[in-house]
Amino acid sequence: MLETILLPIVIPLIILALGARDIFLLETAFPWLILIPTLTASRYGTWYGLFSLSIFSLFCLTYTSVFQPSLFSVAVHILVGGLILVVFIGEMTQRWKQRNEQQIKLLKQQQINNSQSEQALQLLHISYSQLEEELVTTTQSLSNSLRLINISPEQRTLTKNKRLQLAINKIQDTLQQYDWLESAAFFYIDNKGKISPKILGRIGVIPPNLHLSPLLSKVIESKKSISINKRSSLKRGIDNSQPLQAGIPLLDGNGHLWGVLAIHRMTPSIFMQQNLNLLALLCGYIANLLGNAQQAMSQSELLFLEIFTSLNVVLNTVKSLTLITADIQASPHKDEYQNFFISKIHGANRFWLLQKGQKKTLIIMLPLLNKENISQWNKSIESSFKKQFAVNFKDANIILKPTYFDKKTLRSSLKKYLDNINEFDHAHLIR
Repeated sequence: MLETILLPIVIPLIILALGARDIFLLETAFPWLILIPTLTASRYGTWYGLFSLSIFSLFCLTYTSVFQPSLFSVAVHILVGGLILVVFIGEMTQRWKQRNEQQIKLLKQQQINNSQSEQALQLLHISYSQLEEELVTTTQSLSNSLRLINISPEQRTLTKNKRLQLAINKIQDTLQQYDWLESAAFFYIDNKGKISPKILGRIGVIPPNLHLSPLLSKVIESKKSISINKRSSLKRGIDNSQPLQAGIPLLDGNGHLWGVLAIHRMTPSIFMQQNLNLLALLCGYIANLLGNAQQAMSQSELLFLEIFTSLNVVLNTVKSLTLITADIQASPHKDEYQNFFISKIHGANRFWLLQKGQKKTLIIMLPLLNKENISQWNKSIESSFKKQFAVNFKDANIILKPTYFDKKTLRSSLKKYLDNINEFDHAHLIR
């Protein structure tokens, strides 16, 4: 505004101070001072240009009528032409400014969209890379495997043999999804530690008297997995000509042997040892679930064993994983918030729900999340939450806290993690 007011007055006065009589340069070939309001209009718009032209015109007409009356009509013509220039240039300037502002807004929005797309692409790339590594050795994800072979708390009322048979049925359905496992059978170990000839479950065609294989005797004696593909098996005196390729015990954490998996035939591949490791983990998982089902344990002890077993199985495939703790405070919408996390978080292997009065706590196991991408994941899930409920986590009294685990410190880290969780009345696995 100062520039708009002062320039039309100061510049003619400077010319006057230099000794010139024609301070508005009306007698020159081009009236140069008309550029003052014109340039003001080009910089600030039409209204500022008109205001500058008004001050310039008032000063110019007053001066010429007193000191140069012969140039009064020339001044009028120049000012009228200046008015046209100011309006034209001012309108063009405002139009370009509006277009520039629109372009800036579009550019900012495009930058935001690009940033979000880049974050999503990075998460997809990380997830794909880890999934690709995981699925090299399996035709079915561990998430589906664990869900298929889970033993619910209601099965604690069943007898030991019925629980074992039910568990074998579930793991048999799971193992049938693995194309590389051509034929295998489950056998029961009686109270005397002898293998029963009755087959509890099978995959493919099983030859007779498979339970008499010396390899299974070695498995029962050592309570360890044995494969004829291992060089150490030759030192144990196992005959490589016998029909079994491997034997895996169903051994729980207390050292109780529930049964044995006799692997008759597997598709040869460079991943055979990894596949055997996977079978051993699944068998150990089943045995631990069976062992836990017959023990009288507190809610916290059961939760620890269940989470520990699940983490141990998954950490056989990935180097690290994350447990997300989602604290949902008492709210009329707590059930809706709970369902949001269950439906939106697709990469989770497991969900546990802990309840204390009206408060709910979700424990979410995410194998594909680590310290590098947790921030992006958190922004993405909160953005989805805000779109659905028009409120952020803070205003909804929801607290998300990540905890990272690796296999080396799994037991101690998990114990510390559960100790930091507030007391709860009830805990159960959602999926």
